[in-house]
Amino acid sequence: MKETLLKYDKIMMSKVLGTISNIAKNLQEIESSLALEDSQWLLSKSKYYEEHFQGKHFCNYPHHMQRGDIVWVDFGINIGDEYSDVGRDGHYAMIWAQKGFVFIVLPLTSDGKFMNDFSVDIGKIPQLPLDGSSFVKIDMIRSVSMRRIHNINGVHDGKISITDETILKRIKDKLKEKFID
Repeated sequence: MKETLLKYDKIMMSKVLGTISNIAKNLQEIESSLALEDSQWLLSKSKYYEEHFQGKHFCNYPHHMQRGDIVWVDFGINIGDEYSDVGRDGHYAMIWAQKGFVFIVLPLTSDGKFMNDFSVDIGKIPQLPLDGSSFVKIDMIRSVSMRRIHNINGVHDGKISITDETILKRIKDKLKEKFID
């Protein structure tokens, strides 16, 4: 049975508009720039849905992604200590695995305050605009839709491929140590 589109369902449209109004009310007591960022994140998610249900093609993503490729990921705004894009428009992350249009990614950081026993130093990546080492955050591993993955601006193929097997092995060993052993 085919669902009715929202634009033709007056009762459901009224409920959606009420929900949106409640979101605005909930955001009133939040710093205005954060409230705007949160509402823009909700808008971007609705655009993802629109593209998905209209069958629009994926665009602006690196082709032939594989383990070790560093890409730009739109993690969105998340709760508490979850990896989040508050104040930014995405983060670098390493592709670890793929199933269909869903990828397992490992976020990267260069900020010392996010280092812990779950961080793997992968050294200085020359193509990244960072001064020092990059660290893979295996404690922030995420599965993301392909629609959240974007080209790295100014980088050939939109991705940086890490082919050094010793780096990939260090990450794999840390994953085993922390999640299996």
